[in-house]
Amino acid sequence: MSPTKLLLLPHLAPSPALCLAVDATGAVQSRQTLAADAPPATTREPCVLAVPAADIGLHRLRLRASSPAQAVAAAARLVEDRLAVPHASLHVAVSDASDEDDRWVAVVDPARVQEWLDRASRLGFRPTAMVPDCLLLAAPEPGAWRVLQTETTWHVRGETMAFSAEPDLAQAVLDGQGPTGARIHAATEADLARGAVAGPPTIDLLQQRFSLHAAAPTGWAAWRNVGLGAALVLALLPLGFAAQALRHELAVRAIHARAASQLLATAAIAEGRGAPFERADAALSAARSRDAFAITAGALFESLAQVPGAGVANLDYGEDGVLAVTLDHDHAGDVELLTAGLAGRGVSASLDTTHASGARLRSTLLLAVTP
Repeated sequence: MSPTKLLLLPHLAPSPALCLAVDATGAVQSRQTLAADAPPATTREPCVLAVPAADIGLHRLRLRASSPAQAVAAAARLVEDRLAVPHASLHVAVSDASDEDDRWVAVVDPARVQEWLDRASRLGFRPTAMVPDCLLLAAPEPGAWRVLQTETTWHVRGETMAFSAEPDLAQAVLDGQGPTGARIHAATEADLARGAVAGPPTIDLLQQRFSLHAAAPTGWAAWRNVGLGAALVLALLPLGFAAQALRHELAVRAIHARAASQLLATAAIAEGRGAPFERADAALSAARSRDAFAITAGALFESLAQVPGAGVANLDYGEDGVLAVTLDHDHAGDVELLTAGLAGRGVSASLDTTHASGARLRSTLLLAVTP
């Protein structure tokens, strides 16, 4: 099996990059320093591209979402107050879902991502994953820090915080976390190598516009596909979102109902509800919480069909599981009609604000799955 190439890009473009050949066990087979103007590798080898986390905002957030798109949208909203520029102009990437709701979120200038890809390409590499350098380090035990120190940069990973920074700044950040000396585990270059082959990356920045995909058609085929796609979108967009949300809601409710029924049947056979039942019940509750968006959105679009002329202007799903929906509608009674429809579908609604918007009304409601 060919070794995995780990390409570590420096913070400053003129500085040399480091390329490690790593075998399946994480052992470094070779080490090569590549100048910025070095001739490109003739094989254009696939590689894991480690990029400077000093240029990336890394956050550990609790996200409850049923799809990658929902997770990205929720993450962008949660970090909005921490950003100096609108999140719409930035690239937001989210780690894969796990058994926990806490996920890594990376926020970075898309021009920087493209620059890293271009630098790798000039050296002859084709990145299969792009990972913030500090997140190649293995996660330490709770309350501890794993730190790789170089002359110019400290790469730091903790349980809920990760970053790369100049030594003085990194030390100041760690000092601000309280006494840390005894809880710092020294890392080495070998730890980065092991992180490149340990499994799926903690977070891969090659998402959305930068995701890996097959080459797109060109020429007449491309224009034909664009035309067909545009026609389909225009024809199906008014119904597609509502139908998809409704199908998802019905499927989720059916799954939860079957799971609850089986749990109750098991509990009836057993003598009381012991620890296994309680764990299963907790897992079911967690699943219901994660799918709250799908259930709420499905009920919303189904109920909207009964309110003539009403339309959704904005949706905002909160970390607390509440879906804020802004509606454009014609009559004050439309809100009561929609609220009644939602209640019949297991979703509670409370009116937050309402005001005139031109010749129509604009109202914001807060929706949540009825306990």
